[in-house]
Amino acid sequence: MKQIILFIFFSIFLGTVTAQGDILKNLDGVGKKVKPAQNAPSVEYQFEFTDYGTEEELKNISSEDISKHYLGEDIAKKFHLIQTLYTYQTAIGPGNPGTRTVIQKPLIYSALYKLDKYFKKSLKKGIYSEERASEILNHSLNIAIAAFSQNSEEFESVLKNTKNPEELTKVFVSSKLIRL
Repeated sequence: MKQIILFIFFSIFLGTVTAQGDILKNLDGVGKKVKPAQNAPSVEYQFEFTDYGTEEELKNISSEDISKHYLGEDIAKKFHLIQTLYTYQTAIGPGNPGTRTVIQKPLIYSALYKLDKYFKKSLKKGIYSEERASEILNHSLNIAIAAFSQNSEEFESVLKNTKNPEELTKVFVSSKLIRL
């Protein structure tokens, strides 16, 4: 019983905690697009993650397995992969047929869904274009997929201290994805 209460408490707590180059150069302030300067300094990344080839996994996801997404099928497939990687079911207890969902790296997981909700609202308000929102969310999903199998404690601590979706966007955008 104590474990269930602690699980509920941490679920509620984590629910309230907010959770490459061209993207970072074009983002200034809160969702504003600016033209990069002629002699812009090189971009310094806050975090680096290595992608060990998720393209094959994405190809194996059928269109029937995913739900529709407002930014297209590629984003929907990546969210499906995030769901598959970051969550699993476990039995509540012996004799109880129910299961509970356990989220691995909940700060990253919740930050992605917060960004998704933010971009959906931003598109309606006209803050971001559909292309720009798709570009940033796609990059964020790629970072999260790569971060799953790597040490991401520092990244998660930064996500934990972010207060709003604009800051979350900056954290993901300032992360470099190295493709092998």
